[in-house]
Amino acid sequence: MAAARPTAATTRINGGRTSSIEYFIDGIPASSGRSHGVSSVTPNLDDVAEMKVVTNGVSAEYGRLSGGLVEIVTKVGHNSITARYLNTSRTTPSNANSWRRTPWAARKRPSAKISLASTLGGPIVLPKLYNGRNRTFFYADYQGYRFTQSGSLQVNSVPTAAERNGDSRRLSTTHSDFDV
Repeated sequence: MAAARPTAATTRINGGRTSSIEYFIDGIPASSGRSHGVSSVTPNLDDVAEMKVVTNGVSAEYGRLSGGLVEIVTKVGHNSITARYLNTSRTTPSNANSWRRTPWAARKRPSAKISLASTLGGPIVLPKLYNGRNRTFFYADYQGYRFTQSGSLQVNSVPTAAERNGDSRRLSTTHSDFDV
């Protein structure tokens, strides 16, 4: 029996199975069920202040682990207002043409990949009602991804008159469909 090829979702700590890893976000287990898989609600990269992988000497408070654990601490607000915005985009002019499209001198497919991220944090201050400096803070982040792409080029051949009449003696090997 052939060994399974590892995938992006396969994480191993100390040689243990993927299901023997526990994930914690701000001290709260973020695993889903018995399999210890990562839940779909995980913090964005901009939201992570600290990450720690514990491989040995796991404290008894965590229990039931044979592989290890991953602890993630998220960012928090503080006394000064901080904001960050990031926009990266890759559009058609910066992309190379596909090697499959080049033999037919086909134009590049219009496409755009846009990644957006923003964060905002600071104290909660309500004038004349509440001053949260040194006490109450907020922190929020957003991450989005947009991808657009046009259809693909289809290259097909048309049967010759002899082939339409049932003569397949001179069947060409160039008659095939390409999704380019």
